[in-house]
Amino acid sequence: GIKICQKIHSDISNLRFEHGNAEQLPCSNDSFDVVLHVESSHCYTSMERFLSEVYPVLKPGGYFLWADFRDSGRENVLLEQFKKSGLEMIEQVDITENVTLALSQTRASKLIFLKQFPEDLQTKFEAWFDNPSLKTGHAFYWRCKCRKPLKPSL
Repeated sequence: GIKICQKIHSDISNLRFEHGNAEQLPCSNDSFDVVLHVESSHCYTSMERFLSEVYPVLKPGGYFLWADFRDSGRENVLLEQFKKSGLEMIEQVDITENVTLALSQTRASKLIFLKQFPEDLQTKFEAWFDNPSLKTGHAFYWRCKCRKPLKPSL
């Protein structure tokens, strides 16, 4: 994925894509204007650790853009994790309905795309396309826009 992004966006000089461990980011403090995260923090050992890595690498005033899902009933836990990170929550939007609709509308083309992969992977990804947890309300999907304060809070 990194190689594809680097190739597609090679004409943008101040944009870079890096491979690393989200719970041990290989980046200097105050080095990014934006950190973008989509659909993987639900797999991390510790959301708190991940957020504690994001905060220092953002420049003051930098943005953390996050989209992912969680089991229903964990909304307050997630909000508390963001709050404890020191990042300012600017916007939090429930996009569960949008994601469910998009998964449904793109299902056929994705199944065709999956034919190039081993059958066990096809089965795993097909289950995600039909994600019953989102459809039945057993999971929620949010997008959040956070900002690192210009000055650290005391």
